[in-house]
Amino acid sequence: MSTGTKIFVSAATCVNPFGETATEHHKVLTAGYAAPDLKPIIKKLCGQPLRQASHLVELGVIGAQTLNQSLQIQGTSLPQETRLYSATGQGDISKNQKLFEQVSPPVCGLAAPFDFINSSANTTAFYVAKILGLNSRNLTVSRDEFSLEVALTLAISDLTNGACKYTLVGGFDETANAACPLFLKMAKNAGVIPGQGAGWLLMTSQEKAALGEINLVKLINTNSAMDNTDWAAMVINYLDNFIDSDKPITLFPGYNISKSESAKITDKSGNCQVQDYVQYSGAYFTASAYGISRQFSCKHKHDRQYLHLIRNGAGETMCVLFRVYGS
Repeated sequence: MSTGTKIFVSAATCVNPFGETATEHHKVLTAGYAAPDLKPIIKKLCGQPLRQASHLVELGVIGAQTLNQSLQIQGTSLPQETRLYSATGQGDISKNQKLFEQVSPPVCGLAAPFDFINSSANTTAFYVAKILGLNSRNLTVSRDEFSLEVALTLAISDLTNGACKYTLVGGFDETANAACPLFLKMAKNAGVIPGQGAGWLLMTSQEKAALGEINLVKLINTNSAMDNTDWAAMVINYLDNFIDSDKPITLFPGYNISKSESAKITDKSGNCQVQDYVQYSGAYFTASAYGISRQFSCKHKHDRQYLHLIRNGAGETMCVLFRVYGS
């Protein structure tokens, strides 16, 4: 989706695998790390623990509440009518895992009530809306690798059509302590460490005090049969009308974009650098939420354009083109 009406990012926050939001504390992730108990962070942010909240809920709430508090420090607040779009590729793994173990062979028993109640993938969005006092549309999107990008597409559509003035878009997944075997295999094949975290963007069509803008969110019809050269050529050709060729651009490769694929993009673009955010977030389906929000959370001396690319199991490519303003 090309944003005919400019879409601005007015606030952002990201959560690393350890529940930290201050980007200067984010370090390169190493194999074998253990995700911490997030309850002390939640208690500090919210004033009290979240009853029956799972690890996934805590990840999402930490990011959303941190963004909300940053707005309050600036003397503004999140409008109640802000529409919420949350994205998760795997949902509440730890809760679902317990549920499946109880009802699947060889046990085939009955699910414990709390595990059944908390198995819903949209529980995080419920907690976020409740804590932030939002009373408008609340959608949870789950589309594997493209979960965050589809959520962005829906939010941008509502903003450009004038259906709302503000949208809060977030992505969150847990894989550190409760990763499904399929994703562990995917991460291993991609040569990356499974991670977890969250990222949130407050978006609006109003430019005042904006951190930057989202220029394009689009599915590019590549496929798994393409070699690296053909794939890179199709991506660059498609983006030719959207990228400022006379200005440098930073490539943000998703966890399943190989180094050779990144190299082909930089070769064909002619004015491109590569920045690896996955080394800080680890790999998970909505890691792009962390990577994109991290750039809006960091100070930039000059305007900078970024291109985020992610592929799914079928080889299709999703891109997010965005610009962060210099301070």
